Amino acid sequence: MLPLLRKRKGNLMVKSPVLLISPPINIGKHSHGIHNNPPIGLLYIAAMLEKHGIPVSIIDFLPYSLSLDEIMGQIESVSPQLIGITATTAQIGSAVKIARNIKKKLPQITICIGGVHVTNDTGLLDRYPEFDCAVIGDGDYTFLEMAQQTLAGNPQRGVKTGKTVTDIDLLPLPAWHHVKLETYKMVSGMDSMPILGTKGCPFKCVFCSRTQFNRKPYFRNPLAMVDEIEKYYHYFNGRFVFLDDSFTLRRDLVQQFCQEIIRRNLKVDWHANGIRADQIDAATLDLMRDSGCRGFYMGIESGDERVRNELVCKNLTDDKIFSTLKLLNRYSFDVELSFVLGVPGESLSEMEKTIHFPKRLIKYGIKSFSKVGFKPIIPMPGSRIFDIGISEGRIDKDIIDKYINGDYGDEFWKDWPKYVPDGVTLEQIMALRKNGLMSYYLSPYFIKRRIMENIQDPRRFIADFLEFINVIRFGRSRTSFSS
Repeated sequence: MLPLLRKRKGNLMVKSPVLLISPPINIGKHSHGIHNNPPIGLLYIAAMLEKHGIPVSIIDFLPYSLSLDEIMGQIESVSPQLIGITATTAQIGSAVKIARNIKKKLPQITICIGGVHVTNDTGLLDRYPEFDCAVIGDGDYTFLEMAQQTLAGNPQRGVKTGKTVTDIDLLPLPAWHHVKLETYKMVSGMDSMPILGTKGCPFKCVFCSRTQFNRKPYFRNPLAMVDEIEKYYHYFNGRFVFLDDSFTLRRDLVQQFCQEIIRRNLKVDWHANGIRADQIDAATLDLMRDSGCRGFYMGIESGDERVRNELVCKNLTDDKIFSTLKLLNRYSFDVELSFVLGVPGESLSEMEKTIHFPKRLIKYGIKSFSKVGFKPIIPMPGSRIFDIGISEGRIDKDIIDKYINGDYGDEFWKDWPKYVPDGVTLEQIMALRKNGLMSYYLSPYFIKRRIMENIQDPRRFIADFLEFINVIRFGRSRTSFSS
């Protein structure tokens, strides 16, 4: 089924001088998982272009299983002068294939690549001449300038460093009218409106692929965030999910945000996404609960303190984790704990401590978490573990090009090489992951908790049943942020 795009005239897209593309992860089939989110970065850029009078179209291929011919048909119907393609590493293979076909059929079009992958792989243009130019870092202002130059008859070439956006509130709100959110509801099960509260994360976990341009955090005005919630309230009946990696970096701003929701008497359900165990307190949690927060996840990373702090560089002690989760016993938040397996220097026995850590918490009387997720370490470009893996010879130096060429397979999340430390096999890591999930999700603690929750909300029963089947069959969660 072709995307139901808003900017249509008959069966074709409205012609626009600028076309923005979010490519699929796999051409020809839908890639399932929580990683399928609307391209909010492109929507910010589209809003900036429109603010400056430049007509723009967006084709979001991510939630669809379209053939390359179908994709090219939609691109050709727009007849743009400039195409901007965003891509994560998972999408970069499709991005190259699409750009290559555009150059064959429509060589006059300028093609620009942006997004997290090229920002961490700045040599991409040298290897793939299908792209005329690239923006590394923030593209909001820089792509606008490139569009103005290109449309004025001066096509852009080469790598441009984006002007860092330090005041997010100066940006126009995302141009949501360019994507079909109903499709995400149907295909990916998305049930909340995405919203951005902060940008950047100052922490340096070994597996994080956050770019050098997103290390310093920037914060939005809490009142502006509530204004945005009011504007888009009806899209998901007051349900929102923040995309922030560390939502409570500034607890004073979080408290102002919550107080403003309460002051305006807004009945919202919102999810805070990622929160560190050392960045919350009772006063903040009280306000989060009272303003409609329903949950978040915490990166615990390892059940072994040495691995967590010396190898992952999380700087989070067992005592702090225990005290924070004990505090959370007072509340009814939906809390997921996230763990990783296979950190450089980690032993099999240390991984076993990780998969048994949830049971250890339960023995300590901690009942505040509802989900757990275990994932093998994935060496992503931009992360320290990517550089470690290459220097140790555990992953190919040309891993990116081999992925683009299909040498590993066509399913990124399954086929992209994992990091495997000494003395361990990938099969052992995956078996531990499955055992950890089964040990928790089949435990009396979890079963009793979910029975009570399903009695209160029968709609959750079907989701729980499907989750159970997925864990038994595949050893992974359907819904976990960390699986």
